[in-house]
Amino acid sequence: MIVRFATRHSGLVQSAPSLVDEGRVDLDAQAVDHVTRVSVPDDVTVRDLLQHTSGVPDFTAGRGNWEPWLADPDRVWTPEETVALVDGMEPLFPAGPEWHWSYSNTNYIVLGVLLEEVTGQPLADVLQTRITEPLGMDRTYLSGFDNGPAVFGAYAFLSEAGPARPIDFDYTSLATSASAAGSVASTAPDLHSLFTAMFGERVVSADILTEMIGNPRDAVVLVSGNESGYVLEITYAPTAECLTDTPSS
Repeated sequence: MIVRFATRHSGLVQSAPSLVDEGRVDLDAQAVDHVTRVSVPDDVTVRDLLQHTSGVPDFTAGRGNWEPWLADPDRVWTPEETVALVDGMEPLFPAGPEWHWSYSNTNYIVLGVLLEEVTGQPLADVLQTRITEPLGMDRTYLSGFDNGPAVFGAYAFLSEAGPARPIDFDYTSLATSASAAGSVASTAPDLHSLFTAMFGERVVSADILTEMIGNPRDAVVLVSGNESGYVLEITYAPTAECLTDTPSS
């Protein structure tokens, strides 16, 4: 079953750290060293974009529950147009991990542009050549930009006031505006292949993997948007017993 996954779970985020392994990107370099097509504050580093310490506003914030995209559903957005939605807005805070944290989809749009500029490939090709083909993920693709199997129908809360509604409309506007922030369509088995390979150090090196997951504690941990220090949304279970509440006999 093909469904839409937030892109941070499905390969593109792993492509950026792999460029660090290759020496083509420095995590602590200014993002503007690699990105010319969209605006990004001079003090924002690649690391800031990946861990949401950039202070760059989220382009979806205050947009009337997706109404700008639903009003023109077949529009094809470019990353430049999406990032332009936050041009002129004040940063949420100065960039850097010593400051606040705030999840921003705009960070991923900028990272998508970075991937395209560094590799010289369209984003859909980056996903295909660096992740899906090598790992045999043949049912994963960048919807809105690449062809693939039909996505399974779903429901979504697209308005705070209304009930969930079926996603039975043209998804082009939502998919293309999200691009590197949420346009991947995939399956559970394909994502299993991705994370098995990632933790097996077949996607990134051990050093980069440590950067991605931070410093795991001796318990089940969900590093998510609900706490500072976001790097990846991962459940860390050092032993299988940690996954149950069954008391020992």
